[in-house]
Amino acid sequence: MEQLGLPIYEYAEAIADTLATLHWDAEVDANDVEFVLGSRRQLEISSMRQMSSSDIAFMLYNYPTRRTDDAARLEPSTKLHASAPQDLQVWVLDFDCCDAITMDIEGVEKAALSAHINDPYHPKPCTAGSKDFELWETFRKRYVATGVDIINRKGLDEKLPELFIERLVGLQEEPRSEHRQFERGPYCARHSNETC
Repeated sequence: MEQLGLPIYEYAEAIADTLATLHWDAEVDANDVEFVLGSRRQLEISSMRQMSSSDIAFMLYNYPTRRTDDAARLEPSTKLHASAPQDLQVWVLDFDCCDAITMDIEGVEKAALSAHINDPYHPKPCTAGSKDFELWETFRKRYVATGVDIINRKGLDEKLPELFIERLVGLQEEPRSEHRQFERGPYCARHSNETC
């Protein structure tokens, strides 16, 4: 991304906002979610049918959300070119392993462990002087700021986002064998007897 001249710090902030929202607003651990680069939406928003939360709640697992009948087909609003990095956005995918978290230290631990074991789809903790330290600092500061905004709105302990960051840093130094295991709950698409 650096070689392509992409706005990596903007991406880090977008990822931080999304992860903090998943943790403190949606109250899920974001286990195994993937942050990827993709093109901007090519369909005009105004011409798409908006789904209500009750529509989404009753959707079957893996329900297709793209309409394929000719009358509903929408034409792309713009053509994208490989030479237009400004047309790229951060997308978050793969929510099938997410599980609920509690809004306390137990939830912090579960969220931090999920972020730690996730493939490197978001900036990871690193020390000052390392190549990616500024990127980590951008992510860390934005995650805490967004998390605190959400926590304050909900009237919860505003230390939770900072505790998440502290725990994520701590997990970098622990052997995996010492990491706490969590059974997957009823929302996880994997078997509930599996551990995280």
